[in-house]
Amino acid sequence: MNTSAVYRPSRIEYAATIAAIWALAVVTFRLPGRDDPSAASSLDLLALAKLAIRSAVFAFFLFAWRWNPDTGAKLLVGRAFFPFYLFIAWAFVSVLWSPLKTVSLGQALGLAAQVTLAAWIALAFRVSANAALLIRQLWAALLVCTVVILTVHAVSPELSGLDRELELAGANGFVRPTAAGSTAGLGLTLTILAPRLIPGVTLGPGVLVALPAHAALLFLANSRTAWAMTLAVSALAFVRFYPSVVQARTLTLVGLAAAVLVLVDPGFSLQEDSSRAGAEYLSRGQSAEQLSRVSGRMEMWQAVWGQFEMSPIIGHGYFVSSASGELDVWDGPANHTAHNIGLQVLVSTGVIGAVLFVAATARVVSEVFVLRRGDSIARGAFAFTALLGVWYAGWSQTCISFLGPILPESVAFFVVLGVAVGQAVRTRTLSARRRVVTP
Repeated sequence: MNTSAVYRPSRIEYAATIAAIWALAVVTFRLPGRDDPSAASSLDLLALAKLAIRSAVFAFFLFAWRWNPDTGAKLLVGRAFFPFYLFIAWAFVSVLWSPLKTVSLGQALGLAAQVTLAAWIALAFRVSANAALLIRQLWAALLVCTVVILTVHAVSPELSGLDRELELAGANGFVRPTAAGSTAGLGLTLTILAPRLIPGVTLGPGVLVALPAHAALLFLANSRTAWAMTLAVSALAFVRFYPSVVQARTLTLVGLAAAVLVLVDPGFSLQEDSSRAGAEYLSRGQSAEQLSRVSGRMEMWQAVWGQFEMSPIIGHGYFVSSASGELDVWDGPANHTAHNIGLQVLVSTGVIGAVLFVAATARVVSEVFVLRRGDSIARGAFAFTALLGVWYAGWSQTCISFLGPILPESVAFFVVLGVAVGQAVRTRTLSARRRVVTP
């Protein structure tokens, strides 16, 4: 493809973009034993560091965008993200009536920083080699997060946050189990998808570390939704995009393993024990009634819906799920999230915010579908983004995903979104050039 007219970022812009991805993704952990700050007076050093990173990312890339000379691409990228800008603006406005102004302001700033980074990536990293570089950096950052969590858990299991039976770890340990599960699940998914669908993404020997590390963390986090979406998307990608030779070899190995199992255990007693252990693992000690209520989320959703009905038009303030700032469910009064992305948008930003969010989602989805009529690079980016979109769609049913606190999963979402919109802009530009050249 001809990329001679495409803007190429400077070394400083390269370094700043990579540093932003790493800083946002890695500096997401919590201080064990300390609750999340809810007021300016309760901000600790880690919270101040996160605030400084968000502010720096937002300011730097807003400045870089302002002085970028590629006006045509800026117009296309700006149109793609315009509804998101409106949603962010509404999130900042909602701080005025939020009972937790520090929380609403900090979370709105985090969203603004990530969307600004995504728009910058779409503008400045449209060359396929540059986009592949960012995907590799994102993959490496997720792997580092996984290794750090596993290391903390090996040193101090009671403080890592992965043991759901410990009240401290489940509430305010080093990382929440759901966050650990999403990090590991996305890491596995990227490891399987990226080398096949994104030209220039070669992971090399790192795969031998990534696969067992992410699998181990996913097992320890015991997140059923992360397991389900990771297995579903990975299986779909394997069947649809991996060569038939690789599929045949894999099926052969599975068949040989099954044959060996039959020879070793002809009575299938080991299989029965394994099935029983697997059922206990997935149930996490919950009863059938608890599982039918989605691990207590039905109770949460009913409570949050009641709060939404108290202020249906404007909501209670961005990232706030109740009129008072505290919702008394589960383990006591707190600013619990809705554990569903759509319900979270409704209760915190009202119908106005929900309309803006739906418009933002529809706009970027339409940009992703532009990739289907592009070249092989664009079509690979479409498949990559669509499969990850399936992962996020399933994951967001039981959590607030990329609209929650900045976590590796939210950083991954906006980095991939930026790459996809950038490739859509490149596809539109190439298509326009062909129409001009063709008589």
